[in-house]
Amino acid sequence: MELRDFLKTFRAEWPVFAGVVFAVIAAAAGYVWLQPERFTTVLSIHIARTSSPVQTEDYRYGDFYRLQADERFADTVVRWLESPRIVADIYSGTGREVAMPAEYALGKVFSARRLSSQYVEVRFSAASPKIAESLSASLSRVLNERTKSLNAGETQGWFRLEVEDPVIYPAHTPWGRILAGAVCVGVLLGIWAVGLRGYLLRGKTSH
Repeated sequence: MELRDFLKTFRAEWPVFAGVVFAVIAAAAGYVWLQPERFTTVLSIHIARTSSPVQTEDYRYGDFYRLQADERFADTVVRWLESPRIVADIYSGTGREVAMPAEYALGKVFSARRLSSQYVEVRFSAASPKIAESLSASLSRVLNERTKSLNAGETQGWFRLEVEDPVIYPAHTPWGRILAGAVCVGVLLGIWAVGLRGYLLRGKTSH
């Protein structure tokens, strides 16, 4: 179909185009509207030590190596929260009826980032503030148990985690991005629908 023929068909079938765009936008809005409310949770984890290491004349650069070790351990905490086994332990340790995600999604529940040598930020979503609080408490307990198991009997200058109280707030729905995406998809489907209809109409008139 040439461009001139398509434009002619488009002018004649613009209600089809508008209907498809409107249907896609309405479907996207309805899907988001019907989704249950979610709550975003932000946790701050600080890398601390069980005690201060003994400073000696021969260990002039102890602070530098200490920060470097903290940074490596913070990366370890981030990797822990990507482990399906550890995430499953966190869900199991809530003591509540919390629906556990599917196995393939367990490694994506918690979004953890190391923002400095001694600070890790964790974000996740939950169905209610109570569930978010239970998951936060279980996360703190499970990660500290893992940390203690790594200490292997060390009593001086070894790692421990300080998890602050969670910050919980209703998840924000990105209506702007959803609307823009729905419009783009609607326009593409509308153009395809008009072109298909024009092709079918031409086929009928040619017989």
